[in-house]
Amino acid sequence: MWKMSTTPNYSALVKLLPLLKNLVDGCGEVRLDDDEAAQIKLLGFAADSGRWQVPPVPPELVRNNPLFEHLSIGWEATEAHNYALAQAEKEAVREFSMKLRNVIKIRGGRIRRRRLQQLMWRYSSARFDQALNQLLQTKTVRLEGNELMLEAVTQANLCEEQGESHCHARSSSF
Repeated sequence: MWKMSTTPNYSALVKLLPLLKNLVDGCGEVRLDDDEAAQIKLLGFAADSGRWQVPPVPPELVRNNPLFEHLSIGWEATEAHNYALAQAEKEAVREFSMKLRNVIKIRGGRIRRRRLQQLMWRYSSARFDQALNQLLQTKTVRLEGNELMLEAVTQANLCEEQGESHCHARSSSF
């Protein structure tokens, strides 16, 4: 089941537009059916079946595409700033989730949730929860009771990144 995005995913919208049954016209409007409207809603945009006005999109996403270049008209600096902030936030959460993953790996692939949060005391609890939820959603880690465990597939991938001898020596020391 797909979850609706809280921030609009402009990149995915631009990739979806050429796949619609009807092409976007010169005024930036397109006729949507129920399925297409549902797909667009999942990307974080308000859309209903029927005539739909495509919102202004970042110019860098439609540059050199004559079919969609006109869709960047109306993209304001404030929207660009909000878009850049949303992208930076996503990247920060991704980087922090990788830090969490590495701490769990260093701790032998398992750690209590509270202990992990204590080790990451410099970060806000909101950022910690976002990063941990990302790891849980991507099935990088699993939560059993209040203990976090690195998934076996993820652990194997980390071993390949760091060299086989390091992982065998670590696992045999237990």
